[in-house]
Amino acid sequence: MVASKQPKQLNQDAFFGYIPKPAATFTNLTLSRVVSGKKVVVYIQNPVVDVRWIKVKQHPNDPDYSCYAVTHTLTITDDDLN
Repeated sequence: MVASKQPKQLNQDAFFGYIPKPAATFTNLTLSRVVSGKKVVVYIQNPVVDVRWIKVKQHPNDPDYSCYAVTHTLTITDDDLN
């Protein structure tokens, strides 16, 4: 469960010499909630679309290859939810 406006780390991924994009890590992403005891899908990204994810480097001048710290953040708003 993730509370509103709270970040949640879903996974860590790495390849030697390569920073994978979200679509290389996930094939799809489905979020759901329980309503009246039943699971209801509220968000689907299938396939995962890299442009929805914001890439942030720990050190902005690091190149886009090798073993550098990078996060990809997907922000889901109320408008995105079904």
